[in-house]
Amino acid sequence: MPAEQAGEENDQLTARELPSLLIGPSQLSGVEEALSTEWLVTNGLGGYASSTILGVNTRKYHGLLVAAIDPPLGRRVLLAKLDEVMVSPSGGRTRLATNDSMSGLDNEGLRSLRSFSLSPFPSFMYDVDGVSLLKTITLAEGENLVLVRYEAVNLRDESVLLEISPLTSYRGIYTVLNSERSPWAYDQQVFDRGFAAHLRDLTLYFAMASDAAEFSRLGGAWVRRLRYRTDEARGDSYLDDCYVPGHFGIHLKAGESRLFHLLASASRSKLDAWKAAENAANPERIWERELGRRRDILRASGELWPEGDWSKWLVLSVDAFIVRGGAACGKSVIAGYHWFGDWGRDTFISLPGLALVTGRFNDAEQILLAYGAHEKDGLIPSFFAEALDMAASYESVDTSLWYVNAVLEYVKYTGNLAFVRKHLWPVLRSIIDHYSAGTQYGIHVDADGLVHHGPRLTWMDAAVNGVPVTPREGKAIEVQALWYNALKTMALLSKALGEDASEYELRAEAAAKSFRATFWNEETGSLFDMVANGSRDSSVRPNQILAVSLDHGMLDSSMAESVVCFVWRKLWATYGLRTLSAEDPKYRGVCRGNQRERDLAYHNGTIWPWLAGPFVKAFLKTKRYEKPWREFAYRSFLQPLLEEQPYQAGLGLISEIFDGDYPHTAGGCIAQAWSTAEPLRAYVEDILYKRPRFEDPSTWTTE
Repeated sequence: MPAEQAGEENDQLTARELPSLLIGPSQLSGVEEALSTEWLVTNGLGGYASSTILGVNTRKYHGLLVAAIDPPLGRRVLLAKLDEVMVSPSGGRTRLATNDSMSGLDNEGLRSLRSFSLSPFPSFMYDVDGVSLLKTITLAEGENLVLVRYEAVNLRDESVLLEISPLTSYRGIYTVLNSERSPWAYDQQVFDRGFAAHLRDLTLYFAMASDAAEFSRLGGAWVRRLRYRTDEARGDSYLDDCYVPGHFGIHLKAGESRLFHLLASASRSKLDAWKAAENAANPERIWERELGRRRDILRASGELWPEGDWSKWLVLSVDAFIVRGGAACGKSVIAGYHWFGDWGRDTFISLPGLALVTGRFNDAEQILLAYGAHEKDGLIPSFFAEALDMAASYESVDTSLWYVNAVLEYVKYTGNLAFVRKHLWPVLRSIIDHYSAGTQYGIHVDADGLVHHGPRLTWMDAAVNGVPVTPREGKAIEVQALWYNALKTMALLSKALGEDASEYELRAEAAAKSFRATFWNEETGSLFDMVANGSRDSSVRPNQILAVSLDHGMLDSSMAESVVCFVWRKLWATYGLRTLSAEDPKYRGVCRGNQRERDLAYHNGTIWPWLAGPFVKAFLKTKRYEKPWREFAYRSFLQPLLEEQPYQAGLGLISEIFDGDYPHTAGGCIAQAWSTAEPLRAYVEDILYKRPRFEDPSTWTTE
């Protein structure tokens, strides 16, 4: 085969490695649905670019450069969007961009939008009377830098001018800007193909540059009262102002094709912020690097996944959540985009699916080390504040126990007991010792060997006006399951490390005996959700599934099978488990409206897809992982979530929650770490039955 032909075939094969989807006029013309379909690109620091497939920002969280100034947090919207206008020689102006205001959508730009694609980067194709423009957006890994790539073709017999206006801002992601009430202390320096700006109050630098377009300063102008309709529907602040410092202009001659770029970057360092100008000399280097990085991710995970773009989208989405910075400046996990930060519980539930089944063992180690360094009185941080000092919150009873489970999962995949002995063993022992003796928030082991805790410490922690919606003070079912699992894990690790395991075994035996006597509901063949002050809560919730899904369980086989069947009948709903049975008077089937309305529904009927992971594991454990049952479980439980959901709501992503009521509309964050990680883990470990290499403890080594 000639070398040139071989090279062409190799390029085609490489191109096919990356997933692609196309949305044309038939879908784009359904404006309401299109405005609810979003895309996301991340930079490995917690920063991102995101908007809708129409290019209309519907959330205050949207923007082309949302920079993590203090990675992975300190996130600020710096470049909200780019608005393009086509100018003919006669002076006629055609807007390509679309904005929303209280007067409604400016529809002129929508008439020029021909398609949206994700291949794998978001691209917008515009056509204006013989002039086509393809606009593609990506971010540079490890930098607060966005690259916007333009491919323009002018088939007219006259030249045209393309003007591109940057809508800038310097606000945090949770706020909006009123330019009249909040004037800027703002300095700007202009050069031929860009500008640099300094917001003095924040010691924040921002720069934009182009490799071909010329920048013209127009004295500055404000675009006021942009409307974010999704935030409005959620009862949040939704009117925003953006500053336009000037515009970039480029002439397209008759019959000419041009490739050009705009870059924007931000930093607390003036030199780092100028990376936009530095990279403008060779922007395609960033483009090729980001394409290559995504190919590498897919190749590294290729043996785990079947053919099909849905699986590729989910593998790529995993990369969005693992970020640099955070606790102890190691690695961390963003719980969800757009508004969550690094949350401990979410991190350790997600760790197996994000970092272990995908072979990212070094990332797993850094995450375990980073959180372990912040252990305090047996508690692992529940989350870190979005602030420079990275202040940690510890208000959780289960995060530390999920941490212990994550260590077990890490050892099952790596066999690396030496790492555990050297770095994690003191943390694990401190967790068990402090829970046994008693620690903050009323967390302590009672005489019956079970863990008692205060209110609003479990994952069902929503509150209205400070009052917990599901307080669950006392002894929550999943906490007891996690506690027993932690004790058995400590016994297993102790034996492997050559230490005495008897104390952990005795505690586990006592806990199991009390658990079965206290939590088993003979009438329903299921488990009580809560026990407190001698009363038992028989609310039908999904938390009991963890008593079956965790590696170490306290139920015999008949009890386990009964629990799984009960949960399946009462709670399963297409994309996961409802958080409360629809038969319960407290059930709320729609999680929408203002904050109060959403919080009341959040754990009272809303579907959480992360629960599909433990449910599938529990189901197949009771079926001994027989192949017909694995095929059944995929068709019945995972296929709609994995193969359909990545093409809805957040493209290539899995949402945080779904309405409990049909048609189970997606809600919450458009990309959630545990919503992605647990179904993926279940698919690999339980459906494909690709088990961890060191699942057998006899293979562990301290060398």
